[in-house]
Amino acid sequence: YEYLQHPDKAQTYQKALERLVAQTKGSPTQAMPLLTLAEWHYQRGNGYQAPADGMPPTSEGASDLRWAFKTSFHILRQIVDEFPDSYEAEAAKSLIGTIKQTSLSSCVESVLLPQAAGLVSISYRNIPEIHLRLVQISEEEYLFAQGQDDWLRRLVAKPSVQQWSVQLPDAGDFRMHRTETSFRGLARGVYCLLLSTDSKFPTVQSLTSHAPFWVSELGVLGQQDYTSSNEYMVVNRRSGQPVAHAQVELWHKTGRRDQRKSTIATYYTDTLGQIQNVEGGRRQVFVGVATDTDRLYSLDGDYLRSYPRESTQEELRMHYFLDRAIYRPGQTLYFKGLLLQGEQGAYPAIATGQAVTITLYDANGQEVDQLPLTTNAWGSLRGEFTLPATGLLGSMRLGSEYGNVSFRVEAYKRPRFQVQLNELAQAAQLGDTVVISGKAIAYAGPAIADAKVTYSVRRRTFYPWFYWRYPTPDETVTLASGSLRSDDQGQFSFEFPALAGPHRQAAPYYQFEIQVEVTDDAGETRTSSKFLRLAEFPVRLSITAPKQQDRATPLILELSSKNYDDQDVSCASTLRIKHLAGPDQVQVERYWPLPDTLIIPAGAFRRDFPHLAYRTSQATNSAAGKLVYEAPLKLRGSTTLQLDPKDWPIGQYVLELSTVSPQGDTLVQGHKLTLNDWAAAEFSRDQALHILAPEDTCQPGETLRLRLGSGAADIGVYVENQGQSGKLNRAWYQPKPITLLSYPISEADRGTLVYQLHYFYQNRHAQQELRFRIPWQNKKLQIRTESFRKKLSPGMPERWMLRILNPDSSAATAEVLASMYDASLDQFVAHQWRFSPEPRFPRTRYWRSKAFDYQNLSLWLRHGGFDSYVATKDYPKLYEVRLGFGHRSPIVYSTAPDEGIEIRTSVRDKAQASAGMAKMESPEEDVAPASPVTEAATQQVPPPPLRKNLQETAFFLPDLKTDSDGSLTLNFTSPEALTAWKFQVFSQDQSLAYALHSKEIVTQKELMILPNFPRFVRTGDQIRLAAKVSNLSGQALSATATLELFNLVSGQTLNHCLSGLATYELDLAADESQAAYWQLQV
Repeated sequence: YEYLQHPDKAQTYQKALERLVAQTKGSPTQAMPLLTLAEWHYQRGNGYQAPADGMPPTSEGASDLRWAFKTSFHILRQIVDEFPDSYEAEAAKSLIGTIKQTSLSSCVESVLLPQAAGLVSISYRNIPEIHLRLVQISEEEYLFAQGQDDWLRRLVAKPSVQQWSVQLPDAGDFRMHRTETSFRGLARGVYCLLLSTDSKFPTVQSLTSHAPFWVSELGVLGQQDYTSSNEYMVVNRRSGQPVAHAQVELWHKTGRRDQRKSTIATYYTDTLGQIQNVEGGRRQVFVGVATDTDRLYSLDGDYLRSYPRESTQEELRMHYFLDRAIYRPGQTLYFKGLLLQGEQGAYPAIATGQAVTITLYDANGQEVDQLPLTTNAWGSLRGEFTLPATGLLGSMRLGSEYGNVSFRVEAYKRPRFQVQLNELAQAAQLGDTVVISGKAIAYAGPAIADAKVTYSVRRRTFYPWFYWRYPTPDETVTLASGSLRSDDQGQFSFEFPALAGPHRQAAPYYQFEIQVEVTDDAGETRTSSKFLRLAEFPVRLSITAPKQQDRATPLILELSSKNYDDQDVSCASTLRIKHLAGPDQVQVERYWPLPDTLIIPAGAFRRDFPHLAYRTSQATNSAAGKLVYEAPLKLRGSTTLQLDPKDWPIGQYVLELSTVSPQGDTLVQGHKLTLNDWAAAEFSRDQALHILAPEDTCQPGETLRLRLGSGAADIGVYVENQGQSGKLNRAWYQPKPITLLSYPISEADRGTLVYQLHYFYQNRHAQQELRFRIPWQNKKLQIRTESFRKKLSPGMPERWMLRILNPDSSAATAEVLASMYDASLDQFVAHQWRFSPEPRFPRTRYWRSKAFDYQNLSLWLRHGGFDSYVATKDYPKLYEVRLGFGHRSPIVYSTAPDEGIEIRTSVRDKAQASAGMAKMESPEEDVAPASPVTEAATQQVPPPPLRKNLQETAFFLPDLKTDSDGSLTLNFTSPEALTAWKFQVFSQDQSLAYALHSKEIVTQKELMILPNFPRFVRTGDQIRLAAKVSNLSGQALSATATLELFNLVSGQTLNHCLSGLATYELDLAADESQAAYWQLQV
C-alpha cells in the first residue's frame, strides 16, 4: 500500500483485500486477509477527528471514519470465533483489547466563584458509569500534601461535601466522547474533586484520580517586562475590577521531605490593584493574595530576577554590502560597511571616525586576512579581499566586533541560459488535458535550440481544514513524464491529464507540480518548476470584510472570483447576509471543548450556567439565520461592494458568497461579522468586549481614537499602551456602555504603538493586542534614473545619470553605492541588498494570569479481556547492504544481514572506468556541427577583437557623492561577458535616510559566440569542445568560428592538438543559433 500509485489508492486497496477474503472463504488461509482488513479499518479509524464544535457525531451510515473501529471489531470477532487456534486469532485478540481500551479524564475550573454551581467536563471511552466526590481540604494540604505518599488515602477518608454518580451513554463506536456534569455552589475555601469508576474509590492512583480547586473571588496576574520590573495585579473575578489594599505574599518552599512555607516579602496593592518593583531573588517564588474575607494561593511559580537589566544600552552594529553572494577561489571580493550606533528601540545614527578591523575567515573559521579601516563622515568604510585560491570551499565570512556577513566560495561554471515556463493560454479544469509551454533562452538573449527537455508532473492533494481527519491528505502521484527537444526558437510544449484524486466528496484541491529540466548541446543543464492548482470547482470565492462593523457607517465588502492559480475568472454568484440568533446575555467560553453528549437538562443548565452555551450556539448555524440581504452578482476578479446596514438589527451576521457549478454543486465562502450601534450604545451579546479601532497605520500629528463598548454590566478592562520610546501608560476602565481612548501621536512615537487590553468578566480573563504602525516616512529617500539603458554592447563606454531626492522630493545630499554583477549567479545563490535600520519594538509586556484555567483528572484503565501483546510473525526478507560510505554508494540486497559481498574488478575494467571519467560525452542527440573549411579560405578575413573583460562583477563603486541638485553620474565600460546583469544602488544621507534600487540589464552583440569549455583537463584526455554561435541581427549572416589554443607560459600555439581543422564556416538565419565542435587530444 505504501508504494501504490493510484488515484483512488485507499478504496482500491480495501476492495483488493475484500476480494481476497471472498476468494479464501472456507479456507484456514482466510484468517490472514481478514486480519489485514481489520487492521486496515483500524488504521483508517485512527485518522478520524471528532468535531470540535460540540455538534453530535455523524450517523453510522455517514461516509466518514467514525465507525471504522466498530467495523474492525466485528471482523476481529469473526477471526477469533472461526479460527480460534491460529496466530491471526491471537493478533485479533490483541487488537480487540486495544479497541476496547477504556479511558477517562475530567476537567474542573481551577477557581470557582462562591455559591456558584460548578461544571465538570468528562471525556470517556468504553466506560458505562463514573463516581465523583467533593471533599474540603486545608490551605496547608493544598500547598504541601499533594505529593505525599498517603495523600490519596487521606483524601478518600475525608467526609464528602457532595457525592454523586453519572451514567455515561454508550454510542457504540468505541471512541472518546465528551459530556458534562455539575455540582452545587460552595463556600469560599479549598476543595478536591475525586473521580473513579468504582463507587468505593480505591486508594490506587490508577483507579481514583483527584484535582484540587479554590472557591474565591480573587484573581492574580504577574508580569516581567524587559527592564526586569516584576509586577503583580489583583482583580475581582466577579466584578472585573482591581482590588486595592489587597495583601500579596511572596513565598518559597523550604525543606525537602517536610516542606514549609517561607515568606519572602509582603506587599499591598495600590488603586490599580498592582504592586511593582518586586524583588524575588534567584529562586522559584509563589504568590498568595488575601483580603479581609477572601484568600487565594497559586502553585504557579515564577523565577524573578533579582537585579534589573539595562534596556537602553548604546550599541554599535555593522551592515555589509557585498558585490555578490558567490565567488570562485582566488577572486576579489568587494565590500562596503555601514556602521550604526544607537539605543535599543531608537532609530540609529551613523558612527563616524570609528576604527574598525575587518577580518576574512575561511570555511573552517580560520583567519585569512585583516584590513584596518576607519569610518568616514557618512559612517561607511570600503575595502576588498583576495579570496583563498586553495583550501576548503563553502561558506566563508567577513567579520568584525560589530557584526558578520557570510558568502559562498565554490568552483562553479557561470550559467549560460535559463528556463522560463509560460502562463497557461486558458484556465484549466480538472479532467482537462493541460498544455504546458516554455522556452530555454540564454541570458544574453539567444534561444537554446534543439536542447533536450525532460519533464515530470506530480499531483498532491490538499483537503479543507474540516477534513483533516482523512488519514492521507498529502499523497503524491506522478501523472506524466517524458522527454522532447526544443525548437529553433528554444520553445517546447507538452501535455498531461489533470486527473482528480480520491475523497472527492471532501472538496479537496490539487496541486500539480511541473518540473522541467533542459540540457543544451554543450551539456549544461538548467531546471524550472511551476505549480498549477485545480479543484472540482474551478472557482475560488473570497470575501474580505471587517469583523466589527458600526451600523452608522457603510459596510465595505471586497469580493473576488479567481481560480486556484490566482487568475481572474467569471462567475455568476449570489451574496446572502443572514442575522444569526444570538444568546440572551453575554456569554463566556468554556476552558474545554463543547460536549457531544448532553446529560444535563437544558433548563437546569441555563439556570445554573447562564453565561455558557448549552450546545453549539445558533450564531454558528447559518441555516437558522434570518435573511437581511440577497443579491445576484456577476464577478470577474476583484469587486468592491458598499452596503448600508443602518436598518439591520444588532448582532452577529454571516455573509455567504455562493455559486453553482454546471454539475449542480454549490460552492460557498463565508465570513462572520458583528454589527454594533456605537451611537446608540447597543452591542452584540456574542462577546463581552467590543473594540472599534482605526486603520493600523497612523502619522505623527494625528490623534489615535480607540472605542471600547460592552453590553455586560460587570466587566473591567485594564489598558496599557506603549510606544517606540518605551513610555508606558496604564489605566482601568469600565466600558458600560462606551469608553473613548485618545492618544496624540508625536514624532517620538514613530515605529510601533502597542495597546494591551485585559478584560475580566464572569470569572474569565481575556486579552487582546492592537498594533499601530507609525512608519518612518521621513527616512525614505527616492532614487530616479535619469539616463539608463537596459541593453548594452560589450566593451563600450557608458554614462548613466541618477538623481537622489529627499522624502519631500527636494535634492538630497547623500553617499551612493552602485554595483553590477552577473545575474546568472542568482541560480546558485540569490543576491539582493537589504537594509532595514528601523528599530524593532521593544519586547511586549506580557501579563500572565494565574489560576484562570482548569485542573485535569485522568484515568487510563486497561481492558482486561485479552492480552494486548502478541509475538510478531517473521517473514523472509532482503537486507540492504551499502557498498562503500555515503548516501550515494551502491546498494545491493542480501538474504542475511551480515553476509559479506565480494566485488571483483579487473585491471582492464578499472582502466576503462578511469578513461570514462575523463572523457566528456556529447548528448545523445547532438546538433550537427558546422561544415569545416580550409584554413586558406579564412586567411583573408581579419580576426575580430578578443573579449577579455569577462569578470562577474562589472563594477563596484562604494562612495559616490551627489551634486547640489541630488544628481550623480556613473561612467564605466560595459562588461564584455554576454549575459544578464543586476544593477543595484544604495543611497543614504547623514541622518540615515536611505533608499534601495535595482534593475536588470543585458549585454549582447548581433553576432555572438558562447563557448562552453571544461574548467580543467588531464593529460591523455580526448574531449570535444563546444561553442554556440548566435545571430541576433534580424537578418541572415555568414560567419566563421575559429579556435586557437596557446601555451600560457611560452605563448606558442597548440593547434596541432586539434583532431581536425580549427575553423568552421556557418550560415545563420535570422535569430538562429548553431553549434561548432572541435576534437582535442590533450
